[in-house]
Amino acid sequence: MILRAVEPYAGSALIAYLAARAIPGLEEVVDGVYTRALGSGTVSLRAVPGGIDASVDCAEVRALLDAVGLPFEPACLRFYETDRAVRTASSEQVRRPIFREGLDQWRQFDRWLGPLRDSLGTVVDEYPFAT
Repeated sequence: MILRAVEPYAGSALIAYLAARAIPGLEEVVDGVYTRALGSGTVSLRAVPGGIDASVDCAEVRALLDAVGLPFEPACLRFYETDRAVRTASSEQVRRPIFREGLDQWRQFDRWLGPLRDSLGTVVDEYPFAT
């Protein structure tokens, strides 16, 4: 996806700025491409004429596609950009990226979850996305 920029714009200066402030083990700039680890995936930014080329690689999507024997396509991560008709109750949700802002909302109730956690035993620790 290309993020358009308005002149005056210096994409290489932005990448240099990010490189100078990169957090070791989390961010890096190699051959003019800024990469940041993000959950189980990565976000990459590269300066191109007129903007920034941004891409996202999500390990969960790749693993799911591998499990069912399908090839990965970048459009898998941009499902909300489809022009096809959607005739389901979730048609509005299909038109938007996945909502991630509420992922940690449960943490405000963590102090009361002890009895539930105890009753589940090791299931909580064995669940692949346990934090």
